[in-house]
Amino acid sequence: MKILILENDTYRVESKDAPEVGRYYNLEDAVTGTAAQNKSFHALLNNFWLWMFKNNKFQFDDNGIIYNLSTPDQASFKDFFKYKYGQGFKHYQYVNKKFAMVKVKTMEEIPDYVIHDFNDGNKERVKGILKSWVDYTKKQRLDCIDMLLTIIYISECDDKKVNEIIDGMQREKQNET
Repeated sequence: MKILILENDTYRVESKDAPEVGRYYNLEDAVTGTAAQNKSFHALLNNFWLWMFKNNKFQFDDNGIIYNLSTPDQASFKDFFKYKYGQGFKHYQYVNKKFAMVKVKTMEEIPDYVIHDFNDGNKERVKGILKSWVDYTKKQRLDCIDMLLTIIYISECDDKKVNEIIDGMQREKQNET
């Protein structure tokens, strides 16, 4: 159901299914993304990783472009995917000479001595903090989901659960129009 909130506590229904009198509804901002996008994205990621794990198929070739999605578990896969194909890091943290944690927006703001130490093996000294899925805009979510669907297609994934999720997403999209 899609509605537009107007002044004076009124609304206009913009889809074929109208709200029922006496029933409660949870409203979501249609611009920033929906719980359905969140549920679909994470379910697709988890089930796709399970399919890759079961089939030991973490690498795919698409006309010479190699996709390597090797990760040890589903949580790592989610983080990797958000880093590589999503919005990446929202900021970085590093440990300075006084062993204090410092937050910066870009890698360029991290002092050379920290980067040198990091490159010499002290990997715990710098950490990228991924942008949370809840902070993605609707367009960013759709772009990330589209990329996931593209990679699933390229991989020739034939998992029943993955296909059910994709079918459900397509039905939901048809219901919106």
